[in-house]
Amino acid sequence: MNRVAAKMDYLGYRASELMLRPTPQLIAGYERRFGLRLPLAYCRFLLRYGGYYGSSYCPLQELAPYDDPVSIDGFLGFWPPGCELGDIRCRTEDLFHFAPPVFAPLADGVYNGCLVALKCSGAGAGHIYLLDDYGTADLPEEKVPTPNSPTAMKDCFRTLRRYFELQRVGRLPLKPEHEVITTSSGLRTVLFRLARSFEEFIDALQRPEERLIRVPKLPKPKKLRWPRPLNRLYHLLLEAGNRPYAIAFDRRRRVLWCTNGEFRAGVGEVDDGQVRVSYQPNPVDIHSQVCVPERAAQLIEEVMAGGHP
Repeated sequence: MNRVAAKMDYLGYRASELMLRPTPQLIAGYERRFGLRLPLAYCRFLLRYGGYYGSSYCPLQELAPYDDPVSIDGFLGFWPPGCELGDIRCRTEDLFHFAPPVFAPLADGVYNGCLVALKCSGAGAGHIYLLDDYGTADLPEEKVPTPNSPTAMKDCFRTLRRYFELQRVGRLPLKPEHEVITTSSGLRTVLFRLARSFEEFIDALQRPEERLIRVPKLPKPKKLRWPRPLNRLYHLLLEAGNRPYAIAFDRRRRVLWCTNGEFRAGVGEVDDGQVRVSYQPNPVDIHSQVCVPERAAQLIEEVMAGGHP
């Protein structure tokens, strides 16, 4: 038994007696009709498991306004007339009404109700996405429906809560252009990645009972895209030569202090490669200024010399 077959057997997916048996001719006809080139791994899967039903879960690879992991219903396949909901051809026609003709729908998400699709070409080709065709990403937080699961699964919705916390303070990661679909009517559909390939998607699938013990890991904050500004400031101050003041740099806490008798200055990092300089020109007053490291070095030199910038 190969790897995919073993995983599908483990997940408990079964064929429906109503579906049409997939054939290479049906798959080739589907690709011609919609102008899609399916990855070989998915073609093999569709030939063997297209139309199978069951229940599994796939973790998201980024924050999203949905349950995490995402529930995966039966896989789409080829069905006779009257069974359009499970037929990949009918679902592709519906999908192309609001999405570019580069997606192949794979399955439905049961509880979130959104479509899981494979991108066949363009930026992100081969990736598996959850399509936010309900527009939940643009809803105000108070209008988001309560997750439809027992309290025992509350940890599964940690990323959902985190998403709206970051949205409220304007700190959501910026989505790439190819992961946001905007129709001529202005409707937005945001794509949230589940996997970078079909093989990775299958490997990530979990049985329902595994979901209960999973604690989702939130994505780590991205590192600054610029050199650490305190490091830059520290080197600028060292290059000044004979300094009439002492420098203490706590790299772990990311704080730098300068002292010269009663004159003091403390520096911490802020966003966009800048630093915040707080200084005492006298024992009573405290001033603060946000600036780039070069300006901060000049400011510290003036303060430590007893001047008032």
